[in-house]
Amino acid sequence: MEADFYLRPYRPSDINFIRNSWSSSYYKGADFVHFLSPNEFNRQHRPVREALLSKPNATVIVACGKRDDDLLLGWILVEKTNDPGIHLHYIYVKEAFKGEGIFYELLDKALPEKPIMVTHMTDRARKIIRKKKKDYFKDFVFAPDTIMVRYQYLNTLPRSEEWFLKNGQE
Repeated sequence: MEADFYLRPYRPSDINFIRNSWSSSYYKGADFVHFLSPNEFNRQHRPVREALLSKPNATVIVACGKRDDDLLLGWILVEKTNDPGIHLHYIYVKEAFKGEGIFYELLDKALPEKPIMVTHMTDRARKIIRKKKKDYFKDFVFAPDTIMVRYQYLNTLPRSEEWFLKNGQE
């Protein structure tokens, strides 16, 4: 069966959806609701989101409907840095479209280099990684500069330094 979506670069008209979905899903998904009010969270995390979105080597790829390319189903923010591999800052898929392959399609297209340096983590991502960690996510590691990652997630992926030592890279 052919997918009912396709991937494209983000447009300026997509940015409000990207900002809002990131803020809401990370606040809820990383369990900040028990520690920070939405205003406190956004006071800390909004400048981080804006800085990452404005980096010259960062890009957002969106998944949109085939019949309506303004219907955003999900997106991924990645960045190429001087480190080996690529930074995965965030990936989001609308709840109604989960299970349709959008998550893996975004990962496959946006992350051609290994390792994948992860800067954010949610409970859903942790569950997906733990379920399939040995194969699909074997090259995913926490970036040295993880961003507001709750303590409970720190054993989900290896730290980048440990991974490089284990795999004989500098």
